Amino acid sequence: MQLLGLSLLEVLAVFAGVGAAILGLYFLRVRRREILVPFAPLFEELLMEHQRERLFGRLRWLLSLLLALLFCAALAFALGDPRRSTAGDAGRALVVLVDVSASMGSREPDAGASPTTNAAPNQAEPTRLDQAKRRLHRLVDELGPSDRLLIATVGERATPRTGLTDDVSVLGQAIDALRPEQAGTRLDAGLELGLDVLEGEAHPEIVLVGDGEWTARPDLREALSRRQIRLSALRVGRPAPNLGILSFAARRLPLDRSRAAIAIEISATSGPDRQADLTISDGGHPIYAQRLTLPGGARLRPDLPQLSGANHSLEAHLTPADGLGDALDLDDHAYALLPARRRSRVLAVSRGDLYLSAALLLDEVLDVSEITPEEYATRVHEEPGFDVVIFDEWLPPSAPRIPAIYLRPQPQAGSYAPFEVTGEIVSPYFSRLDRHASLLRFTALDDVNIARALSVRTQPGDHVLGASPDGPLLVEGVREGAPFLAFTFAPRESDLVLRVAWPILLLDAIEGFGEATHARLSSTRTGTSEQVLVPAEVQEATLLEPNGERLALPVQHGVARVVAEQVGIHRVEFAGGTAEIAANLDRADETLAEPPSTSTLWGETLHAPSHGRPGLRRELWPPLVLFALLWLLIESFAWHRRWTL
Repeated sequence: MQLLGLSLLEVLAVFAGVGAAILGLYFLRVRRREILVPFAPLFEELLMEHQRERLFGRLRWLLSLLLALLFCAALAFALGDPRRSTAGDAGRALVVLVDVSASMGSREPDAGASPTTNAAPNQAEPTRLDQAKRRLHRLVDELGPSDRLLIATVGERATPRTGLTDDVSVLGQAIDALRPEQAGTRLDAGLELGLDVLEGEAHPEIVLVGDGEWTARPDLREALSRRQIRLSALRVGRPAPNLGILSFAARRLPLDRSRAAIAIEISATSGPDRQADLTISDGGHPIYAQRLTLPGGARLRPDLPQLSGANHSLEAHLTPADGLGDALDLDDHAYALLPARRRSRVLAVSRGDLYLSAALLLDEVLDVSEITPEEYATRVHEEPGFDVVIFDEWLPPSAPRIPAIYLRPQPQAGSYAPFEVTGEIVSPYFSRLDRHASLLRFTALDDVNIARALSVRTQPGDHVLGASPDGPLLVEGVREGAPFLAFTFAPRESDLVLRVAWPILLLDAIEGFGEATHARLSSTRTGTSEQVLVPAEVQEATLLEPNGERLALPVQHGVARVVAEQVGIHRVEFAGGTAEIAANLDRADETLAEPPSTSTLWGETLHAPSHGRPGLRRELWPPLVLFALLWLLIESFAWHRRWTL
């Protein structure tokens, strides 16, 4: 027996309180009235009769008290919502993992239509998640009398929506509340949740509900097999025509900040070629439009011209132009941010480097001041307000309070160094590059030849953008609340300065720093975590999501972490400034999700869930309440018959 309502102590407390009140009422003495009679002997016989019935009266009093206490006990126990224990061998324990990724919001043709039809879905048609809800309601209705079930959603993370329960109403409410998210699916997190919940259960089972092909780590397969957990699936969805934007990026041209280069990738599900209209807008105003032909089942990277007039916030919108429709609307929009066109004050501390000076002259919006190391202390003190400082093979006495770029930061006596130098690397090369880093998006560094570099020990939180087998070559991070970029080698001791990548890399770094000293623009995919740098004294920030909802963001050590859950522009507001993040779906597996004919995982076909043992699922509190009411009727009848007091 288990209590799903009030706990046993709470039930006993209710019974004790109400029972004490009932007992007190029964022990109240009736105050007898004094009556004057003309002749006492006439009443002596009546008084003797009353003495004879006193014993029977006590029995009736006890019976009445017992009935009242029994009535109270039944109601108090009903408040605990008692259920039969389901720990026996007959009951199953099921964990249902429901895919709530973006593709589950796809709308599909009517079930009677051919699976290969190209009929256009409309907003009145149910989504794949609606189909999953109907299947889940049937699964709950078919539970056996001793079965329990837990519902969890699986997107970028696994979230339990119920406990392991047999309460049909709770499960039904959780199913009705399911909504598709704007991100992908990580089944690993869901399977780990299932392993934890089903620990020690006699008949464990995990049910996967979704529209895609499932993938998970191989070690989870071994864990499920070792624990003898059955794996089953409920497949939903049918093929439906869809087209979407897989990626969208924009950057200002280093030599002409009024123009922007656009990179976009578009795809369509398998089938005939599709016609679609691509529109790029800036702040809601269209600045480019083109009709494209998309090969069915292939990806297209159109060669777009460099756009003039791009200001800050770009949106790409894809619209079907062939009448075949679009199953998923979410992937028809993508966003990108451009840094504001503003002049940045750059301080270059160098003993003379023509390669550095030439690269800085390429950007007309830079206000560059070149000084020698001996002039550094005086110049910084007399002319504050620089946005970025560059240290060319020299280090200052103390850490700068503004963004800095270090070129071969070899520490000297009495100088500040961002790293601990442990030696020197001879003839290093880039063996590892972070291809997703925005700074390296438009550069190629794989075959750069370098004479020598410093062997450094990075600090926690540093991000190694590029490295050789012997150590980091390009590192970004934060020191004393200010961001930095460090080349562990001198660019002029490599052929990097002879490549187009050198000025692009340097100017892009300055542009990222110069947008705001404590905040930066970035683009990310939904469901991933992004860092926003804020002033060190700021303790909290506010996130304004694309749907208008405001969320509080905690800030630690000058960093606010943002998880963009929706497609669109997210605005981070804090004391002293703002920052924006463009978030896109950016997942081909969601845009091109075409449900397979069978559900598989690790190459094995997943079958339908098992069936529970037949029987009635009864709750005990309704009979208890009925029992209490029945006793109340019996006592009322007995009182009117003068059987009880």
